[in-house]
Parts: sequence; C-alpha cells; structure tokens
Amino acid sequence: MAETAQRRATYADLEAVPPEFTAEIVAGELVVSSRGLPPLHAMALAQLGSLLSVATGRKGKRGDWIFFNRPEIHAAGDVLVPSLAAWERDRFVDSENWAELAPPDLVCEMSNPGTSNHRLSSRMIAYAHAGVANLWHVDLAERRFEKFSLSVTGYERNGNHDTGGDVLASPFPDVSLDLKQLFTLHSFPLPGT
Repeated sequence: MAETAQRRATYADLEAVPPEFTAEIVAGELVVSSRGLPPLHAMALAQLGSLLSVATGRKGKRGDWIFFNRPEIHAAGDVLVPSLAAWERDRFVDSENWAELAPPDLVCEMSNPGTSNHRLSSRMIAYAHAGVANLWHVDLAERRFEKFSLSVTGYERNGNHDTGGDVLASPFPDVSLDLKQLFTLHSFPLPGT
C-alpha cells in the first residue's frame, strides 16, 4: 500500500491561524502553540534580553547588537519563532518583512515544562539549514543552559551549565551571563499564588 505524501505547510497556512496563537512551520509541518508565555518564562526571557542588551551596549564590547523576542526566522521553507534572536547590527537590514532578513547570529530557545527534546532537535536542524551560527537552549525547569555552535555537520555542544555562576557564550565572548540570577527568577512565586 503506497503512503500518501504529506503536504508541506505554507505561509498561507500560518496566516490562517487565529492571532491568539503562534504558528510556525517546523520540518515542513504546521505547529501551533499559545501566543502567551507562562509568566515565569516571560520574566526569564525579559531578564535574559535585558542582561544581553546592557552587557553588549557597554563601551569596548564587540559591536552593537539588535535583539528581538519571538521573531520570525525563515529557513529553507520553515518559519520558526525562537524565544530570542540577535543580529550584529552590521548584518541587520531594516525591513518590513522577516523573510528578507539574514539569519541571526544567535537564537535562544527557552523550553517550557513539557517541551520535548524531539521538538528542539527538529528546530536545530532548521536553524542549521538557515546558517544560524550560535544556538542557546535554556531549560528553566531543569535550570540548564546549553550552548551550541554550528559546524559542517550540524550543531556541536560547546557548553552545558547548571545554576552556578557566570558563563561566557558565543557570539558574546566578553559578556558574562549570571545564570544564578536568570534561574533564581524562575523560582520566585508569583503574587497571589
């Protein structure tokens, strides 16, 4: 019995998803998730973006950077929405269309509880095809920060850190991230809970 080829999702499929959801195309499949982030996830993402913006804006640091929370990354027919992405200012082209942008220098995927490793590995393949040089994975539930760099065979892990201390991570070699501060935020109870 012959298998029926599954139709590859298109941008029109993304546009048909109601605006209260985030729609992506990952490995050719339409993936729909809640647009909103859990509050602690949103706090940690804001904290990470703030730490990076302040650290990379200091005089003497490596260039100026552009940061976006949850941008669209277009990669060989896939459309991904990472937690955070960064472009070195010299590589960023002002555009009204995400598809016209060069791949970012960094994507950061911040896992929610229950996010599968299979989902992350599918996304990593798409980011590699797009030519994203650096990928960070922040797992708030496990309090783990992983950093990967792109090689000719795909992503290679070049660091796996837990809650302790500061970490240096490409593409920001002189920026020290305080993981304790990032992960401590995640453990704060929300008001009224």
